[in-house]
Amino acid sequence: MITLALFAALAAPADLCSIALSGPFRESTTIDGTCALDRGPWEVCADVVALAGEVGVDPRYALALAFHEGRLRDLPSFKGRDLVRAGRHPDNLPDWVERTTMQCKPRDHCPGGEVKGCDYMRRCMISLKREVDTPRACRHEPQMMTLPVVGEVHTGKFKVACRRVKRGTRSALRESFARYHMPYGPAPAYADGVMRRFDQLNAALHRASTGTTTAAASR
Repeated sequence: MITLALFAALAAPADLCSIALSGPFRESTTIDGTCALDRGPWEVCADVVALAGEVGVDPRYALALAFHEGRLRDLPSFKGRDLVRAGRHPDNLPDWVERTTMQCKPRDHCPGGEVKGCDYMRRCMISLKREVDTPRACRHEPQMMTLPVVGEVHTGKFKVACRRVKRGTRSALRESFARYHMPYGPAPAYADGVMRRFDQLNAALHRASTGTTTAAASR
């Protein structure tokens, strides 16, 4: 269990990123940065932790989401990278292309859906804070259309019915991650994936904090 005091001791961006990138998120350091936008995982990780502190999000939540979404690399989505390699300027990508390690889609997260002047990572972090601060459990009901002969068919769209859930629980956090992804439809597998990243990071922090405590006690 990570106590508040131990977590505070490890809360500096450099410490958190060192634990994450040398442990559960080390995959980030092996990705080939073939796009001019990439700044490398250490710098991106430090930015995520610092911005989480500014916005008021638990940095563990932000890191788990940022790694699950973009492996802590400052790259657009695969389709965006293909456009850049084909000669498209990185600043002139369409509004449906996800940006940064948070994979922020301007169409969904930026004010008015505008690409120009949008701070992509900050907008995504604000979206994450909103979902964490207002946890809801949501049910997706498929919208059906009745057609002659074949009867009802799924239109590909969903009606969403949500209710508040208790804040601070694992189920509330899981629902917050699912809500963050909700513009793309039901996301139980997505939320479970982010929760696995969160658990891996927590376990690494616990091992680090236990090692710190043991070393201090032996002095």
